[in-house]
Amino acid sequence: MKLALAVDRNGILNAFLLPGGVGSVWQGPILAGFSDLVPGSRPAICPLSATAYSVLVIDREGVLNAFFVDTAAGGGWEGPAMIGQANLVPGSTLAILHLRSSLYAALAVDQMGVLNVFSLNSAGGQGWQGPVVSGNPCLIPGSLPAITKVSSSVYTALIVDAHGMLNAFSVDLAAGGAWTGPLMIGNANLVPGSLVAA
Repeated sequence: MKLALAVDRNGILNAFLLPGGVGSVWQGPILAGFSDLVPGSRPAICPLSATAYSVLVIDREGVLNAFFVDTAAGGGWEGPAMIGQANLVPGSTLAILHLRSSLYAALAVDQMGVLNVFSLNSAGGQGWQGPVVSGNPCLIPGSLPAITKVSSSVYTALIVDAHGMLNAFSVDLAAGGAWTGPLMIGNANLVPGSLVAA
């Protein structure tokens, strides 16, 4: 099964499904939630299994909204559940990473320019938690972190700060799993808030 998502012009999450198999066609849209999202904003998809998905979108107020669906269960979309406070940039995009087994993280830069980390243990049944902030207010609000896997337990998020310098935030799952940083790399010759390929 394949899943495609978009926020419509009324600010409602629209889901389209491709069931799979020979001759299958896309179905939908199925509407989820209320008209509180930023029209045209990009949902972040977090696959939890072959049939279960968590979808994250930052709403008009700057609050993280989490939706959930298990297509095998046939129960339809759940949510949104609101996570954290209204401190994110409305409609901005999150970076999602699968840390290991049932552990996931979502990263966003808030309105003050600070990296916010949300976490999910899909085996724990508690939903998304956070945010935990990392670093200081030196980033461009709403900028999108680039994630790279450094080793089997270490991940790094790369973001160009407000001064045009590359900032690296890291997490080592073998050393407790707390995010550290930023580590400044290079000099201030990059475009503030620009995207990084990693």
